[in-house]
Parts: sequence; structure tokens; C-alpha cells
Amino acid sequence: MVSVMSDRPLVSCVMPTRDHRSFVGQSIWYFLRQDYPHRELIVLDDGDDPVGDLLPSDERIRYVRLDEHASLGQKRNLGCELAQGQLVAHWDDDDWIRPDRLRVQVEAL
Repeated sequence: MVSVMSDRPLVSCVMPTRDHRSFVGQSIWYFLRQDYPHRELIVLDDGDDPVGDLLPSDERIRYVRLDEHASLGQKRNLGCELAQGQLVAHWDDDDWIRPDRLRVQVEAL
């Protein structure tokens, strides 16, 4: 589904995570502070310590709890399948992400 609010493409940010509770909140904050408005975040969690309780109530954020451990590649592939955007951005939970990352990348494309 493409955003009907603008001609800008929706960007789906795919965040695989496993037992990185200490990083997840920061990563979500990095997503929320982006200056590119047409975005969604898909959190794919297969950790022993689920992080769904750390996610704010925000329609742009989806939490997917996996029943068993999956490889990083499997989680990324699932995130791409679930993505509603025209563009997909890897959103690693332990990376520092600047506030204009998505805008700069979309403008370059």
C-alpha cells in the first residue's frame, strides 16, 4: 500500500531483534525522530525476552512476535514480505541513526 497523503513513497523500516532490550527503545526513538514523514517500522522479535512492551502506541509501528528463533536473513525476508512501502530500509536495533537518514536516502533515489 502506498501512502495517499503525498507523492513521496512509503518507506518500510525493518528491524529484526533478539534479546536486545537495552537497544530497542533507542532504536524506536531514532525511528520516531525521522524528518521523513511517510514511514513505517516493522519490529521482528524472536528473543527469549519479548520487547513488545517497549513499543509505543503508534500506527506506524508494527510488532511481530516470532514463535521460534530465526536467522537474521529470515527475519529480514519476513519483514520485506510484511512491508507496505515501496522502499525498504534496514533498521538495525543497535545502530546509531541520524534524524534525516530516510529523507536523505529517499532523495538520493
